[in-house]
Amino acid sequence: MTLAMWITFASIHIIYVPDFMLHIAALKKPACVCSLPFVDPAPENATEAKKAAVKRAVEEREYLCNYQCPPVKGECPLVKEEGQSDADYKAACAAL
Repeated sequence: MTLAMWITFASIHIIYVPDFMLHIAALKKPACVCSLPFVDPAPENATEAKKAAVKRAVEEREYLCNYQCPPVKGECPLVKEEGQSDADYKAACAAL
């Protein structure tokens, strides 16, 4: 019985694994996600030194995230702002 099961499972692998590997290769690659933690914004009543430190931390995170997940060629790294038209967004990307 064990030999019959072994032959059955081996046959199933031989038949289905090549198609499964082709399916895996055809899947879209997941987008890169920055693993660095987000920087909390400074409270309104914070000192100027604290606000400057938070700003530096945000800029450092953005730099490191761009290093970890570089933009894909042809993809615009800018974030479309609220109220920005598609034409303005494309112009800003082209200017970049």
